[in-house]
Amino acid sequence: MIEPLPRMLSLFAALLLLGSSGAVQLFVVVSAPRSGTEWLRLMLAGHPRVCCDGEVLLRLGRRAQRPGGLDIRRALDAFARGAAPEYDDVLRPCRKPGARARGFKWFDGQGGASVASENAALGNLSAWRAAHAAKLIVLERQGLAKLVSDRLKHLSSQRGVDAVPTHCRDASCAARVSAQRVTLDAGALETQLDAGVRRFSALLNWARAAAAFDDILYIAYGDLVADPERELRRAYRFLGVDEAWQANASVLTKSVSRPLAEVVANYGEVRAALLRTKWAGEVG
Repeated sequence: MIEPLPRMLSLFAALLLLGSSGAVQLFVVVSAPRSGTEWLRLMLAGHPRVCCDGEVLLRLGRRAQRPGGLDIRRALDAFARGAAPEYDDVLRPCRKPGARARGFKWFDGQGGASVASENAALGNLSAWRAAHAAKLIVLERQGLAKLVSDRLKHLSSQRGVDAVPTHCRDASCAARVSAQRVTLDAGALETQLDAGVRRFSALLNWARAAAAFDDILYIAYGDLVADPERELRRAYRFLGVDEAWQANASVLTKSVSRPLAEVVANYGEVRAALLRTKWAGEVG
């Protein structure tokens, strides 16, 4: 009996994901915006055995608002199977024969899943992770440079994507971003920086509650910048793929290439405010 074509295509897609030695390791990059996640995602996806999609839950959440809605858990189950033609507009297929790891990025709040409220959507994400034994790569970035990056992204939203790029692939793009000047609320900086630490702590606590110790890999943004090859080797080993693969660390260029003193218009005021706090090291 000849199988129907759609089913044959689904089986073929699944076989591409499974490869020759068994199941694909699923994973989620857990972090916050402006923390280096796109850089990490592209470096991970540069491995011939790894597929890493972007903000899947953000796209699924947007589609859920359309007429007819969307069952996000069902969509993630389809993502795990690797054959989801009904979600082609939001789930990017992995086209690497013999892929051994497949994942996506998630920021707190995307897809309605909120660590702060511990809502049903977060419970669904936790249950999905457990059902598919998905691993978690937790990437942390804190400090003044992150706040500046957040502010530059806000400028991009105000002026249009082309005016202030959010990610750069070459030096000329980075120069355009670094040429921008931002003004920070010096009086609120300590509160903002402390809030960032609390938000990440809540995210990390969720990860620790949702997954076993051996299923979580913690990466500090500063370590990733200082030695991307070392951190990528750790990630590859964690995902069960060849750690000797040479990652292309220059797939993205650091957007803010100038010292913060030249990017923050009121840097003197900012420095004076932070020198009186535990964040003094941020302004030397």
